[in-house]
Amino acid sequence: MREAQALAQLKSPYVVEIYHVDELDNGQPYIVMEYVSGGTFADLITTPESQAYELDQLANLFHEVAQGLTAAHQAGLVHRDIKPSNILVNDKGGAIHAKLADFGLAKNSAEDAFSLTQSAEIIGTPAFMSPEQVVENAKVDCRSDIYSLGATMYYCFTGQLPFSGSAVSVIPQIIDTEPKTPRSINASIPEDLETICLKAMAKKPSKRYQVASAMGHDIRCYIAGESISAKSPGRIELAFSWLRRHTTQTLTSILAAFTVAAAIVFSIMSWQNSKTASLAASNAAELSQRTNALESVKTQIQQRDDHVRQTLEGFFNKIVSDQTYRTTLPTHAKHEMVRVMLTQYEDYLKKQKDDRKATIEVCSTFSEVADFLLDSQMMFQANESIKASLSHLKPYSLDSNAESRELAITAKLSLQLFEVARFYNSKERDSIIEQADRFARQAVEKGGGFKAEQYQIIAKGSKAAYIIAASDKAFATTSLIECRQAIDELGQLNPDDDSLQIDRARIRRLLGKLKPPFEAASLRQESIEILERLAQKQNQLNHEDTLTRRLIAVNRTYQGLAYASAGKMGLAEATLGTAIAEMQQLIKKKPAYAKIRADLAETYVQLGNLLNRQQRSAEAYGKFESAIEAFQQLVTLDRHQASAIRRSAAIHQRLAKYHKKDGNMPESGTHFEASVKAYERLFSLDPLYHSKRDFQVFRKMIDSAANHYAETENKKRSSEYLTMSNEFVAEHPQMFQ
Repeated sequence: MREAQALAQLKSPYVVEIYHVDELDNGQPYIVMEYVSGGTFADLITTPESQAYELDQLANLFHEVAQGLTAAHQAGLVHRDIKPSNILVNDKGGAIHAKLADFGLAKNSAEDAFSLTQSAEIIGTPAFMSPEQVVENAKVDCRSDIYSLGATMYYCFTGQLPFSGSAVSVIPQIIDTEPKTPRSINASIPEDLETICLKAMAKKPSKRYQVASAMGHDIRCYIAGESISAKSPGRIELAFSWLRRHTTQTLTSILAAFTVAAAIVFSIMSWQNSKTASLAASNAAELSQRTNALESVKTQIQQRDDHVRQTLEGFFNKIVSDQTYRTTLPTHAKHEMVRVMLTQYEDYLKKQKDDRKATIEVCSTFSEVADFLLDSQMMFQANESIKASLSHLKPYSLDSNAESRELAITAKLSLQLFEVARFYNSKERDSIIEQADRFARQAVEKGGGFKAEQYQIIAKGSKAAYIIAASDKAFATTSLIECRQAIDELGQLNPDDDSLQIDRARIRRLLGKLKPPFEAASLRQESIEILERLAQKQNQLNHEDTLTRRLIAVNRTYQGLAYASAGKMGLAEATLGTAIAEMQQLIKKKPAYAKIRADLAETYVQLGNLLNRQQRSAEAYGKFESAIEAFQQLVTLDRHQASAIRRSAAIHQRLAKYHKKDGNMPESGTHFEASVKAYERLFSLDPLYHSKRDFQVFRKMIDSAANHYAETENKKRSSEYLTMSNEFVAEHPQMFQ
């Protein structure tokens, strides 16, 4: 009954469910368990059908096992017998999922006083046991299960056991011998999967993943085409690891080597007494020099490739994946690192243009870099770099033999490019989201796992909100409701994935665009509650929660706008005020975080609009001034923030017109001039930051200032601005044709 008692504590879609536990009249116990069709992981290796499973599909199943194991460990249980035959495959309607079973050897980690077995008794299946399980009196905890899961991955990916032989011969290997690397057995195994597997199988528990959720997170990152946290052990680390386990043999070998070396030196000294020997030594030295030169060239070439890859990975790991760096790093440092990163990134892709695997791996890393660029308001860099990445990746994705991971990475990059196009209001927006939808669907069809499903849902929802809604709002609404249900189900199945919770809020935002104001406000409240739960979880785990807190504040802003559209002005004003307070608090914690400053400025603008509609002009103007100040602080942090410059200039223009209407001509003139100065700052940037529309808007601003001074009979200032306008047009005639 131990298995039933252990399982009864668990509630996870990835653990076999116990329905009922009881005894017959004669005292015979019985268990009613969930029926799981589809066999076990052992069948994935030993049956012909196993050929149908791609590595990505297996990785997705192992991600589910890691979630089931996480649930077991959180319930205080150590399984102690993870192996292929104890992981079942549930096949319902073509949807394949993994379920952890057979907790017959499970031990409650909280039971310190008693054990289910004697300390000297080996419990488990030797081939998949951790070193501490085969050592007498060694402590066994959840990290032992992580080792066994890694050994199971090894077996399923390579078709071979990590260590083979009889139980007596296997146990010493488990303790002292490193297994062959999976890629030395099956070269098609991606490096990231090999790294995950070997980290889980580290001899020392302290070197493994410390919790199953961390291992699951890395598997999820691999599936999504993102960078994993685990790193392959370097040669020095492997050497020291070997030395620690073979100290005696090593010292003996070193002593023997010194003995041989001494004999060689003595012989050479004797040999050098002859002239012939001297000539031979000279020839040998020349040959050695040439050989060393050749090896040096080879080393330099290899080091250059390694340097590029390390630069890419280093940038990602130090900056992109760490929210603390993302929100506190000085902007000028971000730009310099991005410049170096993108230059080497493009050079590397050009060099590896015929290497499919290298291209896919680097583009996978870059999809995460793109997230960093978007979050840092580096829209121009994001736009150019995502397009370049897609140009390298799409030939492989369009191939009829494209794998699910290639398609999923292409879909993710397309979704990121859609965010850029939406920011610029680009005409390419519709075709980009169509592309993302197409590649995501193909990735799902090829068994790309839950990440591919996530991208497909977001692509479908964005397509409904931004394309279909223009011609068929009812159909678009129905489509988004389906997306909400699908993303919620995916979120329940993958509770450890923070991005899924964020996308649950995202789909509700899109649905709110098509709903009446009150319903939109209600959907925003749902988003806020989802994100608040996520932030609470991140805080409990000591994870950075700034990005989540920012999204809460932004959703609060849009909720306020929905209340305003419904005519609830008091509620709208209070909600916008709360959003501003939340954003100000975040800025105090992360003053270098550019995006939250942009959000704060836009929220001030919306509150100003609300107050202006209520004829509260003085208060409204104060909020517009606060918005300008926030935009200026953003530009001070990063002079390349072209969008912030444009927005501050536009608000100056608006205030100029408001003050003119109120009869306050001096204040109006001040704002007209400020708008011109803002655009002069814009045109001091690299021309790549300018659009044709910028030239036309700048000319109108100059003309507005000239007209203002003409109306106030300041002919000198009016003439100066007219001259500026004419000279500007003469310098850029192609922009005004």
